[in-house]
Amino acid sequence: MKKSYKYLSKGRILTALEDELDIFKIPKSLVFEVSDWKKNKINILNKINYFFLKKHHCQKLAIRSSALNEDKDNKSNAGVYDSYLDVDTNDEKKIIISINNIIRGYIKNKINSGKSEIIIQQMIQNTYLSGVIFTHNLNNGSPYYVINYDDVSGLTNTVTSGSSKYSNRSLYVYRDKISEIKSPRFRKIIIAVKDLEKKVGNNYLDIEFTCDKNLNIYLLQVRQIAKPKPWSNKLKKNFSKTIRKTGSKLNKLFKKRKDLSGNTNIFGQMPDWNPAEMIGKTPRALSFSLYEKLITNHIWADARELMGYKKIHFKKLMQSFAGQPYIDVRLSLNSFLPNNLPKKISNKLINHWLEKLKNNPKLHDKIEFELAITCFSFDLDQRMSSLVGDVLNKNEKIIYAKYLKKLTLNCLNETSKFSLPNTLKNVEKLKQKQRNFKIDRDVKNLRTYLNDCKTYGVLPFSILARHAFISTTIINSLKILNILSDKQTQNFLKSIKTITSEMITELEISKTDKKRRKKFLKKYGHLRPGTYDIMSKRYDEKNYFNFDEKLNSKILKHQFKFNNKQKRKIQKLLKKYFNNMDFDSFINYLKTAIALREYSKFIFTKSVSHILAIISKFSRSNNLNDKMSSNIPI
Repeated sequence: MKKSYKYLSKGRILTALEDELDIFKIPKSLVFEVSDWKKNKINILNKINYFFLKKHHCQKLAIRSSALNEDKDNKSNAGVYDSYLDVDTNDEKKIIISINNIIRGYIKNKINSGKSEIIIQQMIQNTYLSGVIFTHNLNNGSPYYVINYDDVSGLTNTVTSGSSKYSNRSLYVYRDKISEIKSPRFRKIIIAVKDLEKKVGNNYLDIEFTCDKNLNIYLLQVRQIAKPKPWSNKLKKNFSKTIRKTGSKLNKLFKKRKDLSGNTNIFGQMPDWNPAEMIGKTPRALSFSLYEKLITNHIWADARELMGYKKIHFKKLMQSFAGQPYIDVRLSLNSFLPNNLPKKISNKLINHWLEKLKNNPKLHDKIEFELAITCFSFDLDQRMSSLVGDVLNKNEKIIYAKYLKKLTLNCLNETSKFSLPNTLKNVEKLKQKQRNFKIDRDVKNLRTYLNDCKTYGVLPFSILARHAFISTTIINSLKILNILSDKQTQNFLKSIKTITSEMITELEISKTDKKRRKKFLKKYGHLRPGTYDIMSKRYDEKNYFNFDEKLNSKILKHQFKFNNKQKRKIQKLLKKYFNNMDFDSFINYLKTAIALREYSKFIFTKSVSHILAIISKFSRSNNLNDKMSSNIPI
């Protein structure tokens, strides 16, 4: 802060700024030292009554601290002392109690209470937005205005106290791009902050503010940001450079592309292959590059193309923006279109889905069930109505339905190259290759292991995952058509024997049979809580399995049978839509698709875990720990 402000107390700086600011308004304030209060309590009470009630007609007061140890360069002590809000100006008893309580806080914290001050402030009425502004990111000094605010409760202290469910809203505004702010209220707030920065000669401020319903912005307090460590200017320059590069990259990726339907784009961390869940929102280089190499560079699209979906030329599904992984949603949605679907229909669908997602961000992790149509199902008419609406005309809907039906029937055809039985063969090949897998410090076989994992693990898993989505969509359609109740649907899904239910069963047996524990750990010990994270310990490295805990045996026993009425209704649908497919074969497909998705994931993640184990041994032999190697791309 400028010299004239730097050494002023929390209270005195407000009174000094009262006539200096162009936009911020300062609530009417009185500041006095504790020593004056002890000597002249009656005079100060009379002064409060005259100044606030008679002169300025303030019915309510805010009584705040202004201690000697507040607002220091290295420590703010924000929140250490109580504030008293909505104190009636006529309530002399409450005013005295509030002031004395603050003074007791000073004594408790062993500071010179006599020289510390008390702030009596006009309580702003009819507030609708309040909060705290930091003019730089507190974590690292990055150049952001950070506004933590509450625009619901109408209270002025919910953000500082964290006392409301509405107190956790935040807005980050890059300091070099305030012209991009679209909100009139936040634009005015930031302009007010910039004026304050200029007047006090400091760009590192911690500001408490409130706004009334007429968008008058009141400055309740301002202090210099307490910096526990000096922030690096080099870091800030690198940050700004990264922001510029990211902006340039985004501008290119949002442009219309000849090979894709859709006029614009959306990026998200949860759609499709969901990197937020699989590798985290801020993955280290090894996790990101491994996930990218194995899956999102091209394998994900190759699998869909094999199954009859749109052929994608540029297949990079996941992008990194300033170290965070994002899925290219336009690319993802295009990959769910049947191959050779007319371009006009494709463009209408993709633009509609992108617009709907833009207006409903909650759908980011529900794209395949609540946004896009990715296969044929018995409730297709209802899904067309809710997910397509009037975007396509009647004839276009008929054409789209034909393409979806053809694609889905090919998926159910056991003779196709990508059928469940044929895809399983490749998974078993990987399982066979894993028997010769050596976990040592030699990385000469790493490329082979990675390629085998892609070819015989991830590609089959991607195909089987798509089969599982088709299966789940069809099962849900039986519920929509009231052939299955919600409870029956759940029981049917629980009755499917998967690798997970198998593991639970074997874990239960291992609890009473210690000899089987070794076999159990050999089979399941490769699992990691973080599949792609070298810092995430394997189950056989850490005791994740609790052999002493007793499981509820009911979770191991789920049976389900279709009754005759349900069978007849399903057979009628199969005759109408699926070339009179055999009922048992159909149900077997539904169950097997879901089971094989889990099984194939279990197998290919074993290779991923082994690859990480090799990297770990190799790194340690070269004096690197797992944290160090986690920052090195594959």
